[in-house]
Amino acid sequence: MRIINLLNENHVEHVDMDTLFIRLLGYSGWCNYRTRYATRRVESWNMKQNPPEKLKFIEDMAIVMMQLIQSQEDQRVIPIQLFLCMYEGEESCPSHHHDCRQATLSIGADRYMFVDNKKILLHHGDMVTLNGEQHGVPKCSERARMEPRASLNLFYTIPSEAATASVTPRLSKRRLPTPNCRKERKT
Repeated sequence: MRIINLLNENHVEHVDMDTLFIRLLGYSGWCNYRTRYATRRVESWNMKQNPPEKLKFIEDMAIVMMQLIQSQEDQRVIPIQLFLCMYEGEESCPSHHHDCRQATLSIGADRYMFVDNKKILLHHGDMVTLNGEQHGVPKCSERARMEPRASLNLFYTIPSEAATASVTPRLSKRRLPTPNCRKERKT
């Protein structure tokens, strides 16, 4: 696990990050996603294709994320999916892991994330890179942390892993939702 702050390390201008967050707050394409113990709003982009027109506004940040990920890897990075989440109030994401690598960019209010049972406070602009670690976003009970937070979760692999295993952003033997929905999904 690595954490870098894209703002503090001057990879992104504050105005660009803030503008992206405002666009995400006003985005009308979110799907309600509910598991047994958690809810949040989600959207996704299959990165084997160009972004859908409605998500073009996210493309520049995805490129920055890819460049930073590539600078940390000794092999070419192969993007799989960009999965967006929006958390407000007590919305959360249960603990889980994936069979591929991921980078999660936190935008908006500070929010806790668990990574391998370690509680980490993510700030606006923090990007966490994971490689199969158990992780999740707990329900928020602190008033100050109940403000909206978005995450851009970029799932990727490298050639040596892609050649030897089935690498997808699977979640507990289920595929992540590919939201093109207008109704609530239940799992």
